[in-house]
Amino acid sequence: MFDGYESGGDFVPAFRLSVPGITGELYPHCESMENLAQMHVLGQGGFKLAQHFGLLGKDDAIADLVIGHDGHTAFFKFNMFLWFYEKFNNDVEAALQATRKLCVATIHAPQNGTIPRTKGEMVQQFYPEEAERLWGSFAQDFGRGSNALFVEMRTSNSTGVVSPIHLMVTGAEEKATSRQFSNSALNLLPDNIRVDDLKIYPDTVDAESWLGIATQLVLDRHFDGWRQNPGMFSQPNVVDSAVSSGDFRRDLAEAFSVQDEHLSQILKQYLPRVFNVEIPDNAIVFASLRRATQYKIGLLTSFLQHHKIFEEISQRLGRPIFYLFGGIAHKDDSSSIDALERLLNDISEINDEGGNFRADYLRDYDYYKAKWIFPGLSRRGCWVGATDPFSTRSQGTEAFGPSYLKSAMNGLYIMGSDDGGAGCLRNLPTVLIYGPATFAGETSFHNDLWSNPEIAKLSRFLLSSGFIRVFEKMATQISGDLDRFEKGRGSYAPGMDAKIRSMFHAISNYNGRVLMEEYLKETGR
Repeated sequence: MFDGYESGGDFVPAFRLSVPGITGELYPHCESMENLAQMHVLGQGGFKLAQHFGLLGKDDAIADLVIGHDGHTAFFKFNMFLWFYEKFNNDVEAALQATRKLCVATIHAPQNGTIPRTKGEMVQQFYPEEAERLWGSFAQDFGRGSNALFVEMRTSNSTGVVSPIHLMVTGAEEKATSRQFSNSALNLLPDNIRVDDLKIYPDTVDAESWLGIATQLVLDRHFDGWRQNPGMFSQPNVVDSAVSSGDFRRDLAEAFSVQDEHLSQILKQYLPRVFNVEIPDNAIVFASLRRATQYKIGLLTSFLQHHKIFEEISQRLGRPIFYLFGGIAHKDDSSSIDALERLLNDISEINDEGGNFRADYLRDYDYYKAKWIFPGLSRRGCWVGATDPFSTRSQGTEAFGPSYLKSAMNGLYIMGSDDGGAGCLRNLPTVLIYGPATFAGETSFHNDLWSNPEIAKLSRFLLSSGFIRVFEKMATQISGDLDRFEKGRGSYAPGMDAKIRSMFHAISNYNGRVLMEEYLKETGR
């Protein structure tokens, strides 16, 4: 697969393993047999599939790097271990070393909010004979039940988090756990792994797949060879030359305008929406289009309760504000389907008022629609992240979310809580964080503060009120940019410097070439 990547190939085989009665349920309880059975299908079934294709589990195996994430491939790696265990005549240490040599693990941050999701007697349940012989090898302590996250890390040569914020959260959680402040505090990492051992393996997206076509042509014109060497955009002299170049800024502003007009036409003619609300050409656009899950939709719904304040902001700026939602709930996720229905009801009531703040919901949002939306929002859009660390206990460990990277590299403004992608990119000049921080120094919200319901309630209030303030600031910034664009002076837009710096940072630091080289370096290849 790496050879194909090196030669410019973009095809990576993907397989979906399905077993009737096991894989049909979404998000079964973390300690249920259904959850363990799904992991077993993925693990043992996936390993047998890899053997079938000669990738692993053979003396002349093709693959020499296995990447797993957040404990989901623990069974896969355990089956690799069992193959080596038999090959090396039941020598546990030799089998572990052979497995680790092939494997890298990534995690968001191992903390109390995520560990229960993957715990259970996984080894004992499906491999009772091996569990008796290997008792304690894949659990935190001798005689305790195995944990998928721990198995993932124990069978990997290198373990990494996907961003600096996840590393800091893990450190804060580790110190909070050592103080034993909370009765529910758990060991976060296996004994042989400490937070200081964790690497950073950044999440990535393919810039050429997600950058606007017009933007790519502008980069081609001004930065020859950037596609082969995207790392050039991390060099200060390259960034400074782009920011100070009048020709580049004019070309980029024109590209943003072309992509904006293109998206407007596509939305009118080809992308059906639930309410078909007209999007004025001079409107400020906010967007939240992601996988529709209850804990994200619930926060968006709470924000929309302040729609009269958004109306006031629109009146003050003299511009309409439009909020585009989208996403599909899994057909078996009933709580998310109900939350989506409530969101649609709220949008309908807001639109019925006929004000300057209006919203709509994109039908059947998918990969192909998204490829037009991100570039199309580069001129007047703000991407809104909506994870609630104070209700879900994610406290800074939410997934990075590739939507944030797609937004950053296309020049969108971004706002989000101190969690997930917004938290990871919080130092970019186009990113603003709303709400309180989820950790400070050695203090962890979950282990130190979660048990106080009044503090948790106050934190949720501050999250919502902070959203209003940042929403207003982003709307004001976009309005100032549009004043210049509408006068044909987009290159002088106040936010153009910030957009260029964020774009270059995202393209140069979060691409597949950077990540693959980091993996290979850490595994000695």
